[in-house]
Amino acid sequence: MARRDAYELLGPFDPSYGPWADVDMWMRMCNRFDVAYVREALMFLDMGDSEWRKFTWEKKLLHDAMVTTNIRRIFAHDLATMRGHLRKQRSYFRQRYFRLLLGRIWHRDWEQICAGLALFGRLFFRPSESELSS
Repeated sequence: MARRDAYELLGPFDPSYGPWADVDMWMRMCNRFDVAYVREALMFLDMGDSEWRKFTWEKKLLHDAMVTTNIRRIFAHDLATMRGHLRKQRSYFRQRYFRLLLGRIWHRDWEQICAGLALFGRLFFRPSESELSS
């Protein structure tokens, strides 16, 4: 839960992040305000079938874009620190990519295996923005 004035100060949820718009909002809130953890469950999630729960590489790329955008927001005042965090995020994404690809192989999800392999060159054989600006 958050106060209404926090939402008003941060602006609207970003609809481009779909069901993760709230995660983006919480990242922005954590950057701007003190936050606390409440140990009791305040709500329960519907864990039924949903298109957003099905694996796709596009969703993983969208999530990575959201994290990268928030790194840029948080460290906009310190370019050296921002570059360091972007490098760490890119390294983490590469590791996660391979783990996700292995998971798709384990589940024999051939469509997503092919899509993941098609992304391989685009993701890993182009310089990152931070590498280009260094």
